Amino acid sequence: MIALLKRVEAFLAKSRMGPSYFGRRAVGNSELVERLRKGGEVKRRTERSVLQFIERECESRFGMTIDDILAEAEEAEEEPETEGAP
Repeated sequence: MIALLKRVEAFLAKSRMGPSYFGRRAVGNSELVERLRKGGEVKRRTERSVLQFIERECESRFGMTIDDILAEAEEAEEEPETEGAP
């Protein structure tokens, strides 16, 4: 479920969609993200539905895949902070 949560979190950050709204839109459950954040499990069918929702939304909103968004987020984490630099 960690891989699923990582994808959900990356999508939420990119889309700025709230976690409750995301869960409701993805699978009709506003508690989905909270459950995942607390280490809870979901059924395989639910996981598939969530991933399909994310892929559709990424393509239509950003013209990207979730893997592109994950790579973008990882690159941003690796960039050193240049605080105070011109």
